[in-house]
Amino acid sequence: MILDGPSFSGAMPECSQTSELVDAMPEDDPNGNVNVQMGAAAPRWGPQHAGAKQLAGMYSKEKRRQEAISVVVGTILFSLMLVRLLSTWRVDYWMTMPIAALLGILTADFVSGLVHWGADTFGSVETLIGRSFIRPFREHHVDPTAITRHDFIECNGDNFLVCIPNLAHMLYQHLTYSAEDLHNWAFFHWYLIFLGVYSAMTNQVGI
Repeated sequence: MILDGPSFSGAMPECSQTSELVDAMPEDDPNGNVNVQMGAAAPRWGPQHAGAKQLAGMYSKEKRRQEAISVVVGTILFSLMLVRLLSTWRVDYWMTMPIAALLGILTADFVSGLVHWGADTFGSVETLIGRSFIRPFREHHVDPTAITRHDFIECNGDNFLVCIPNLAHMLYQHLTYSAEDLHNWAFFHWYLIFLGVYSAMTNQVGI
C-alpha cells in the first residue's frame, strides 16, 4: 500500500523556501527588492525611492562648481605643502612619523563620525544655510548606494574644502617662519597633513 505524502526527492517545501527568502531580504533592501511576506506594501529604498530622486535633484551646478574648485585648490595646497615638508625633512623625523600618521587617522575617523552624526541630527535640506552640505547625508539614508555612483569630485569635494584653511595656514607658516621654528612645528604639520589626507579621502575609502 502506498500512502500519499510529501516527496523526499530533495526539493524544499514551499513554505520553507518562502521563510528563508523573507529572512534573506530585509524590508529596506537598497536594490529595491520586495519582502515577499509584505508584498508591495513593504518600503522600497534605493535610487527609485521618491525621496532619493528629490534629494539627487537638489545637486546644483553651483554646488558642482564649488566642489570642483575645492578639489583643485586642495590638491594644489596638498602638493605645495608636501614639497615644503620634504624640503625641510630631518632624519630624526622618522621616529615620530608613525605616531603622527596614527594620530591623523584616529582624529579623521573621530571627526568624520562626529560630522556625520551632526548632519544627521541637526538642520535639514530646507535650512537656509548649510543645506547643500546636509543633503548628501540625508540622501545616504534613503539611497545607501548613491555614493557609489558619484564621481570623484562629488564624492570628495566637500572633504577637500574643509582641508583648505589648515593647508593655507601651514603654507603661510612655511613661507614666513624661520628654519628653527619650522623644526619645532614639524611634528604638528605632518600630523595635519596625515589628518588632511585621511579626511579628504574618507568618502573614497568608504565606498
